[in-house]
Order: sequence, then structure tokens, then C-alpha cells
Amino acid sequence: MSDDFSKGNFGKLVETAQKLQDGMKSAQKELEDLRIVGEAGGGLVKITGNGRHDVVSVWFDPSVLSEEKTIIEDLTAAACNDLTRKIEKAYKSKVSGLATGFDFNKNFDLSSDDDDAGN
Repeated sequence: MSDDFSKGNFGKLVETAQKLQDGMKSAQKELEDLRIVGEAGGGLVKITGNGRHDVVSVWFDPSVLSEEKTIIEDLTAAACNDLTRKIEKAYKSKVSGLATGFDFNKNFDLSSDDDDAGN
């Protein structure tokens, strides 16, 4: 292991890991509080959820309720799928920003200078 690593880069690594962990906790809290709407049938069915994938509310345009049961089921499933995709997109967007611009190779010398290790 290089002398640079043993002289302080480990402390930097731990500090950075803590910052990433704190950022992740913050992002998770923001996602929990987020309200996202999945839609189907051009807005005839709307399902609202949060970043934890919890369904918060379901709304049907009154005209949908006169449709056959299978159509209502299909529209509801499609709205749930739309909601899930939107939640995943929000999650990826939020989490991808946490480590942006951080390069372990650049910020830490993790290479080994012990070419004769074990001798």
C-alpha cells in the first residue's frame, strides 16, 4: 500500500463515504415526501404515490366507472406502471447526483507500491 494512502487518504475516504451516506439519507427523505402521479387513458385514471412506492391516492374520471371491469383494471394497471417508471426515474435522478464528479482514482492513491510484497 502506498505511503500516501496510509498517511491520510484513508481518513479522506471515510469522510467521503460519510458524506455520501448522509446525502443518500437526505435523498431518501426527499423521495418519501415527493408526490408523483401516474396516469393512463389520457388522464382518465390517476394514481398518486411517493418515492417509497406507496400509493397515496387513486382517482378515476367518472366516465371510466361506466366501462367494463376489465377496461378499468387495465387502465389502473397502466397507471400503476406509469407511476412506477416515474418514481424510478426520480430516484435515479436524485441518487446519481450524489457521487457526480467524484473520482476515487483521482482523489485517492489506492495503488500498491509494494511490488516486492511478501518478500
